[in-house]
Amino acid sequence: MKEEILITGYNGSLAKQLSRTIDYSKYRIKYLTTQKSACKENIFYWDISTNYINPQALVNTHHIIHVSGFSISNKWNAKNKKLMYDSRVKTSLLLYDRCIKMRINPKTFISISAMGYYGFKQNGLKTENDKPHDDWLSKLCVEWEKMADNFKKIGTRVCKLRSSLIINKNAEIIQKTNIGFSIGLGLIFGSGQQQFPWIHIKDMSRFIVFILENKNIQGVFNVASPEKISYQDFIKKIKLIKYPNSILLHVPEMLLKLCIPKKKELILNNIKLCVKKMKSTGFFWEYETIEKFVKTDL
Repeated sequence: MKEEILITGYNGSLAKQLSRTIDYSKYRIKYLTTQKSACKENIFYWDISTNYINPQALVNTHHIIHVSGFSISNKWNAKNKKLMYDSRVKTSLLLYDRCIKMRINPKTFISISAMGYYGFKQNGLKTENDKPHDDWLSKLCVEWEKMADNFKKIGTRVCKLRSSLIINKNAEIIQKTNIGFSIGLGLIFGSGQQQFPWIHIKDMSRFIVFILENKNIQGVFNVASPEKISYQDFIKKIKLIKYPNSILLHVPEMLLKLCIPKKKELILNNIKLCVKKMKSTGFFWEYETIEKFVKTDL
């Protein structure tokens, strides 16, 4: 009999990639969506504002992959920060509460956290044992992971993935970078020496499925490509391979402070993610380098 997987964030790019990666001969996939119009046989409605989940979404569920969340790329005002928090933290708690009430004990709960756990204005290589910072995004990630840990109380295997920037050719940062190059400019923010932790969406999806298949994997994982690259080298690699006739232009930090005074922290953050723990599971990356991504997927 096929095991059933419930994936949140039906309309998100990662949920869609998972639907192309999971082996349908082994699993049946169900989704949760906030859009009633999208609901059908295996897509169910939920609404965090009213604490509602269609109970059929959880019936016979063996694994939950929680990837929903209001995008951090949206404007950082009070309203949106609340949406970012509720769509991650409160949804995790809602899933747990409904499992308790329905006496459902999933085998696995996978939560996609973020490298934001380590905070803004940080430097250096971060391992899973490093402490969180005290800014708002770090606090959000801490609460996010705490909610995931609730599932341990009912014997569920919990994996918390501190994801780097997830990219493919449709990712927002890639599309904006291509817009610049389309008019002959490769934009480098600040000095460009800040690190650029990333992972291809296919590898992110493959690692999630790898966790499902390997029952001994649990706990916290930094999830990124093994390649350590600066933002400047990321832009230079795209120029070299795709846009050799373009020119590179540095956008001074002062200008970023004027244009995006809050989100500049995200752009200029300077951390690397140690992925030794991820590698120790036996997982291998299809996209280890930016060069591979640019040559085959951009």
